[in-house]
Amino acid sequence: MYVYTATATISNCVIYSNSASTAVSGYGGGLHLIYSTATLNGNTVISNTASTAGSGMGGGLYLAHSTVTMGSNIVQGNTASTATWGDGGGLYLWDSDATLSGNMVQGNTASTASIGYGGGLRS
Repeated sequence: MYVYTATATISNCVIYSNSASTAVSGYGGGLHLIYSTATLNGNTVISNTASTAGSGMGGGLYLAHSTVTMGSNIVQGNTASTATWGDGGGLYLWDSDATLSGNMVQGNTASTASIGYGGGLRS
């Protein structure tokens, strides 16, 4: 899911088994927010992959230039890249302000093939 908007509220959703992969890279396998003010509450982001063909950032969530409040979310089993290097297996924050409370981030992988940075969280 790609969101490029002023505000977004996503609550109690399951974001499961998605890929943002192109021939070169991928950003935000489960959710990609850019220039947004977002509230994410009670969501499950599981088994997503940012890239299967190149570099990847944010296997579960990629948040760029955004202000985000995240509470009571589960971010689990996501992978940034299965092909080359990866950043932020579960969550990647790029130039974003985030308020995180009561989230569970576990079992995420930055890269299964090469260099990886931040299996759970990278900012």
